[in-house]
Amino acid sequence: MQRKGVLGTVRMTTASGTAERSCILTRAVKPKGEMIRFVVGPESRLVADLAENLPGRGMWLSASKLLLAEAIARRSFHKAAKMPVAVQEGFAETLETLWRRRLLDLASLARKAGQLISGFDKVSEALEKGRVLVLLQAQDAGEDGLKKLAKSGIPSFRGFDRAALSALMGKENAVHVAVMEGSAGAFFLSELRRFALFMDETGL
Repeated sequence: MQRKGVLGTVRMTTASGTAERSCILTRAVKPKGEMIRFVVGPESRLVADLAENLPGRGMWLSASKLLLAEAIARRSFHKAAKMPVAVQEGFAETLETLWRRRLLDLASLARKAGQLISGFDKVSEALEKGRVLVLLQAQDAGEDGLKKLAKSGIPSFRGFDRAALSALMGKENAVHVAVMEGSAGAFFLSELRRFALFMDETGL
């Protein structure tokens, strides 16, 4: 176990085997699933490494849009990297856009693995069988349908519009999508929860 790592990173493992890191801003130690890895990219630009596979020494920040803004304002990345780091204007908004695209890509993998279904009746049936991890529902979904599905107690995410869900499912008017049990579905849910932390949304 090593509590003091490179660039503020804490390389530890909990009893359950979950790796933890230290936030460069708050110094709080959290599971990686609640944090974002950043690296210094070409031309000394700050790059968010959502997939955690980019080369370079990682700088970890708690998944929070507010904390990201504070870290940028306080030059926390410069201090952690021990060098000037260029931060693109509108960095947080760009990150949000890229993250939503990543979520759709992961959801697409879950669909190819047979772990996504759509349609109110099919989703309702899956909910009754207890096989649903999370619901993806269009931003303009009807209140009646939302209320009926909400009775299941399964968390719901309404961060995509109907067009995005329809493109994801390869069909028109996809309003209610269920992410089912399975490795691809579980990985999508873990990433969705991290994004929800970043956006300061509850319920996931």
